[in-house]
Amino acid sequence: MNLIEKVEEKRRELGLSKADVARQLKAPTSQNYNNWVYRNSMPKHFYDAAYTFLGISADRIIASTLFAKEISNITYAPPVKRMIPVISWVQAGEFCESNILELHDVDEWLPCPANASDKAYGLRVKGDSMTSPHRGERSYPEGIVIYVDPEAPLSSGRRVIAKSNSSDEATFKTYVEDDGVKFLKPINPQFPTKEMTSEVHICGVIIGSYWPE
Repeated sequence: MNLIEKVEEKRRELGLSKADVARQLKAPTSQNYNNWVYRNSMPKHFYDAAYTFLGISADRIIASTLFAKEISNITYAPPVKRMIPVISWVQAGEFCESNILELHDVDEWLPCPANASDKAYGLRVKGDSMTSPHRGERSYPEGIVIYVDPEAPLSSGRRVIAKSNSSDEATFKTYVEDDGVKFLKPINPQFPTKEMTSEVHICGVIIGSYWPE
C-alpha cells in the first residue's frame, strides 16, 4: 500500500470527505487530491503533510510498514536513503543532453537504493525488448521501474540508458563491448542488436529495479 492509498484508508476510517483531506494536506484544490487518488500517487512536497495526517513521524517513514512492501520489491533490497523521481523517457533524453532534471511536474517518487548518486532517477519500462523469453533469466517486462544512475561505472554487460542525437527519447538496452566495437543489445532475441555510432551516447547505468503491486 502506497502513501496515497494509506491516506485514503485513513480518510474513510475517520469519515472525512476528500475535500476535508485536501484542506488538511494543503492541496491547492480538492480536485488536485482527486487527481492524486485517480493516479494513485501524490507529489513529494505533500508527503510531510500526509505523514502528519497519518500520525507518522517523517524520520521514521522508511522504517514503517507504509513502504515495507515497496522496499522489499527492490531487486536486491539494499538500504534506502531517500526518494527519487520516476520520469518519462522524453525527460530522460532531455536530462541526458542538458544534465538538468526538471522536477516541478514529477508526481511519482519511489524509495532509492543507498548506493545511488544524487542524479539517480526512475523509468517505467515500455515495450518488451528487454523481456527475456526464458524462465529464470533476468528480465525487465513492461511496467517495471528501473533505477538509473548517470554516475554509476560503465562496463560491458551492464544494462544502460542510451540516447541518439536523432531521437528525443532515451532507450533501454544492454551495453556490450566486443573487440573494441560497442553494441546496444536487447534481452529479447526478437529485437536486433545495434552497433553504437558516434551519435549515440550512454545516459546512465541501471542499478536496480522495482516491480509495483
